[in-house]
Amino acid sequence: MRNLLKSISNHIEIKAFCFLLAIFLWLYVTSETIMRKNFHVPVKFEISSAMNVASVSAGIVLVGVEGERKAILKAKSEDFSLIVSMKGKNLPGIYTETILPDDIKPPSGMTITNVSPTNIVITLKKG
Repeated sequence: MRNLLKSISNHIEIKAFCFLLAIFLWLYVTSETIMRKNFHVPVKFEISSAMNVASVSAGIVLVGVEGERKAILKAKSEDFSLIVSMKGKNLPGIYTETILPDDIKPPSGMTITNVSPTNIVITLKKG
């Protein structure tokens, strides 16, 4: 018991400083209002009734967001909306579509910072 009390009381100033530093760092990290995170967002397609999607180079895109800490911590991948319109494509073939941050609708309190991949190759066939 004496050894325990002796080890606690040794270098008490350094231990107190480290404890206060740990509290300060914890408060700093938890009080940050802006946060960044990546989400895997599924790609949905809007196609004409005469066509079907035969293959896609990427069915999921990695989306980087920045925003309010509370909103990002609550968000799920399903909360994002990415719809690629293929309605003007009425012939079978291979099409490359570019995905821009503006194409993705995030939940409120967030902005899209980046998207990867930016190009998706879609193969359409007659349905």
